[in-house]
Amino acid sequence: MRAAIAVAAAVACDVWRRRTDAPEWEAQPVVAPKAQTTGKLEALRGDDWLPGVSALATDGSERPVASAVSVGGYEPLAAQE
Repeated sequence: MRAAIAVAAAVACDVWRRRTDAPEWEAQPVVAPKAQTTGKLEALRGDDWLPGVSALATDGSERPVASAVSVGGYEPLAAQE
């Protein structure tokens, strides 16, 4: 899975992951901090994991984790008859 990272004024980015059934991101980033614009997460199956990115500024502040998946957007499918 490839992720493109582009954040104005960011000096580095952390890459995070969480299981699709987990309510929170893992305690530590998968890739931390890297001054790069692309990254590859090995063996990250899209059905099981959600990737996210947080940008770090020069003053040490960090943006919240952003992901292309909306939070709470999942619900069971209705049974087909």
